[in-house]
Amino acid sequence: MVKLSIKDDTLVVFVLGSHKFFALKTQLLVSLSHVRSIRHDPGHAERWWHGIKMPGTDIPGFFVAGTFWTSDGWRFWDVRHPANAVTIELHDEQLAEIIVEVEDPEAAVAMINEAIKRAP
Repeated sequence: MVKLSIKDDTLVVFVLGSHKFFALKTQLLVSLSHVRSIRHDPGHAERWWHGIKMPGTDIPGFFVAGTFWTSDGWRFWDVRHPANAVTIELHDEQLAEIIVEVEDPEAAVAMINEAIKRAP
């Protein structure tokens, strides 16, 4: 699970607890101007193919965390419960998407959409 935060004009994705070990990351920083969209998308998070681990952890049907390569680009995953997952689409970043589990998906979507509107 992660915690999403906005600091200045930057989206901060804090990887929590033991997920840091499995994802091999503690946080991601993304300029809000590079966030294309965010959506609560359990179906996208439930898919079995996450890409090629580079590095990461993938236990199909149970847990996925880390950076994965697909033909559409790099993705960062941290999902144990797909029902709580959000997908953040990016542009002009190394990552094409960030797919993460959050405590309250609707609140996360609202917070980031509001921040995107206010961003320069």
